[in-house]
Amino acid sequence: MDVTVINPFITGLSDVLTDMVKLEFALDKIRLKTDKDNQRAITGFIDLTCASTKGSLAICFDKEVILDIYLKLLEEEVSELGEEVADCVGEITNMVCGTAKSLLSEQGHQFDLTTPQTIIGEEKPIPHVQEKPIIIIPFTCVKGEFHMEVTLQA
Repeated sequence: MDVTVINPFITGLSDVLTDMVKLEFALDKIRLKTDKDNQRAITGFIDLTCASTKGSLAICFDKEVILDIYLKLLEEEVSELGEEVADCVGEITNMVCGTAKSLLSEQGHQFDLTTPQTIIGEEKPIPHVQEKPIIIIPFTCVKGEFHMEVTLQA
């Protein structure tokens, strides 16, 4: 997978979490997903398609991370992963993909996006359009870890 296709998703996530949430986080080493990679407590998922490519994006958060993001974004404290947090994750996923879609269109890729889904629970599978390769883009912050999973195939 070409880094010029991955970078718009990193930029989108950075724009949303840095500008809107004021979250400080660091990018860890990007790698291919293996069977040993654990899912997080809550995941935002969206399909990406264009004329020549199919793919999907998942943004996976530890519980403590997303509860902190929710507090910073909506100035409301919650302690559980309920419907309001799921809606927040869906909206973050939508904004990240919207930014990435705009940046990718500048490269000549015209992606269509589906409505984001939210998956609560570490045991539930992420319905990527293909099993491999899936790129893991991991991040750390004070409250824990989160990561993006991206897969695109011509």
